[in-house]
Amino acid sequence: MVDGPLTASEIRTRMQGIRRDLNLDMHGVVSNATDMFDWKNYVRTFPWTSLAVAGVVGYFLIPRRSKVVTLDKSAIDALLQEHRSTAVFTSPNAAPRQPPQAAPGMARELFQLAKGVAIRVGMSYATRYGTQILSSLLDSATQASSPATPEKEHPTDSPFAHASRFGGFGRP
Repeated sequence: MVDGPLTASEIRTRMQGIRRDLNLDMHGVVSNATDMFDWKNYVRTFPWTSLAVAGVVGYFLIPRRSKVVTLDKSAIDALLQEHRSTAVFTSPNAAPRQPPQAAPGMARELFQLAKGVAIRVGMSYATRYGTQILSSLLDSATQASSPATPEKEHPTDSPFAHASRFGGFGRP
């Protein structure tokens, strides 16, 4: 603790230290955020879970094999009479029609959903980590600049106590 008022050079020195620590802490946040969005990191850390997730995603993305049904003329006549429809017959040597392919919309929707969840989780983590860093820096700066402050008796004496009542700053 400081016994007297601080000089300008002491304040500059302390502010340089705070800036240096803030820079190092922000590099840590960026590093953690890059690791969080790097899929290779998850594969290295959780190989079996990654394999299971890839299998499930592949199962839902690959369309089912269509069944080819060949009917003779009597079966077609029976179906037509049952549904009261008409049919146009083609030659038996004609190439069979291919069933329509599944729309690529499901894969796109799943990707959009996963991307939204990942962004929300990343923003939550970055916000929580950043507020913890800033509050610790502010607490250390206020303790360093105030001469001989008594110990805080109650948690509501904190300069951020009002924020916890409104759900801010991530502090209890």
